[in-house]
Amino acid sequence: MVTTPTLEQLAAWGPQQVFKHIASHLLTQGERCTKGHYPEGQYRNELGQACAVGCVIPEHLYRSSFEGQGIHGLVLRLACLPKVEYVTLAEFVTRHASLLIQLMDLHDRTPPACWPEALRDIGAAYGLDTQVVDLFSVEGEPRADQASHVMPERLKPADGASHVVS
Repeated sequence: MVTTPTLEQLAAWGPQQVFKHIASHLLTQGERCTKGHYPEGQYRNELGQACAVGCVIPEHLYRSSFEGQGIHGLVLRLACLPKVEYVTLAEFVTRHASLLIQLMDLHDRTPPACWPEALRDIGAAYGLDTQVVDLFSVEGEPRADQASHVMPERLKPADGASHVVS
């Protein structure tokens, strides 16, 4: 199960917090979020997994109608929904669209074993700190030399499944 940030967190996040949250989520999950035998990425699936963008959509705002939509299609869908919360989410997605597109593309097209290197490349391209990537091995577990007691508090999963960073 994916623990997603609140709308208040999303409204306050800059690119660094977005990158840390998504990188931590992807490296913890360690595999693409797909549905059944279909290779296309999904925002969410029946196994409780989420893609790079699905992990920043608050649980109560997720709709299955988002599936199959890219970032721009997602923003259009959000704009058509009646709650003001969807406007806040659309503003977040629009504000970080370029970074979200890169991270979504990584999830959908890059083999998970290559995610750490690809995340470092994306982080470098955006001038972001990529230290969060170094906390994980390819399998998604914290590296042995980065024991959980060394992991920064903001990255520690609260219940073993939380990936929210503040």
